[in-house]
Amino acid sequence: MAGSPRKQASGNDQERERNSAALAEIAAFLEKQGWQYCLIGGLAASYWGQPRSTKDVDLVLLTGIGDEERFIKPLTAAFHVRVAGADKFAMVSRVILLQTKAGVGIDVSLGALPFEEEMLRRAKIKEVLPGVRVRTATAEDIVVMKAIADVDDIERIIATQGRKLDAEYIRRWLTDFSEALSETDLVGFFESTVKSVDDRMKKAPRGKLPRGG
Repeated sequence: MAGSPRKQASGNDQERERNSAALAEIAAFLEKQGWQYCLIGGLAASYWGQPRSTKDVDLVLLTGIGDEERFIKPLTAAFHVRVAGADKFAMVSRVILLQTKAGVGIDVSLGALPFEEEMLRRAKIKEVLPGVRVRTATAEDIVVMKAIADVDDIERIIATQGRKLDAEYIRRWLTDFSEALSETDLVGFFESTVKSVDDRMKKAPRGKLPRGG
């Protein structure tokens, strides 16, 4: 049986508070270092789309290739790590798995791709959570990142942002990723998702996106 609305609301409030504290902590550290970063993942998708539960904080940190240790060592020294040999793991996987004292996971991806460089240039400071303003990837960049992994987040962003999205920018990067990763037609996937959302929004109450059937 599902929990009561009051308990669910309380749980959501606690999650929001934990995420807010974790995001403020990691952002303050990165800002103090003067490093280029931006928020991605579930928190960014919720900001541009519709709120959803998320248990961790995801960011991209621009490190380039060959200088990663300069970024990894200060982070693993300042925060708890979630895996043994976190520094070596980060060098291989290009993600630093951190954790706050409160137990919130922080995933810091080491950025070096042209797409990541452009995403960081385009990022804007947004109040993603109450009282927490951080550099956040644009809606378009979140759509591109989610195109392979998370249809639900893409649909919520399309439904919320609508014609404000720069579709040509999205198509450009999806074309590049389709070719580089030998993926199926990501542009076609994006176009069909837009059409699906448009069709469902026409039948739904204003601002509500019904689940696909």
